[in-house]
Amino acid sequence: MVPMRRGVLAVVVGLLLVTMYNLSRSVLTSPVTIAVAGCAFLLVAVLKIGAAWIVVAAGVFGMMALRGAGQVIHLELFARFRLISLIAFGGGQAALPLIEQIAVQDTRWLTPTTFGTAVAFGYLTPGPVLITATFVGQQVGGLLGALAATLGAFLAPWVLSATAAQQVTGLAQSRWLRAFGADAGPAVIGLLGVTVLDVARESLVSWPCVAVSAAVFVLTARTRTHPIALLAAGAVVGWLIGQSQL
Repeated sequence: MVPMRRGVLAVVVGLLLVTMYNLSRSVLTSPVTIAVAGCAFLLVAVLKIGAAWIVVAAGVFGMMALRGAGQVIHLELFARFRLISLIAFGGGQAALPLIEQIAVQDTRWLTPTTFGTAVAFGYLTPGPVLITATFVGQQVGGLLGALAATLGAFLAPWVLSATAAQQVTGLAQSRWLRAFGADAGPAVIGLLGVTVLDVARESLVSWPCVAVSAAVFVLTARTRTHPIALLAAGAVVGWLIGQSQL
């Protein structure tokens, strides 16, 4: 099972790299945004500062620049994923570094390997990749934990979307909101880099695994190959690698 898991995790690394690549093309448009992404990576990877604070600080920085120019664990799961849902700019993939920071680095709820499995679960199931929250909640607090994490991840965006539907056009044109997102986006890319690094340490233990990640990156970037097919292929390759080492 270990070789197959490593094969799957190698695919996850490739998928995360593609996510970083795609976000970078639209977000890293200036030296400032590149610097924000690099600083976010270093602050989390080296200084171990909370990822949520990094995203908020980066967004506030953008706004300032514009102006210048058991029950307890269930409640904690709900509160932490509610926070993630409110500050994750860039879609479900952008939330993955925040989930990794909370579930692996801060609380030690999951190991990096288990987190990689959770990300694979998110890609395998229909719907948004943020369904990874359900997997994390189940691992931490069982069925109630899964419900608490899922509710925390999706309740606030649903309520905000429903109440702001008629004002979305005006909000999209807000100079302040656009300034916040302009620097929060690069920070997310830096945090994705930390997530890739953590998962890679657990999975890329041999050159064949590195080759799997590289192949997944190329296939996902240049073709429309579905992540499920890539994850299945990664499991098979991992099994073959394990057999060859017996």
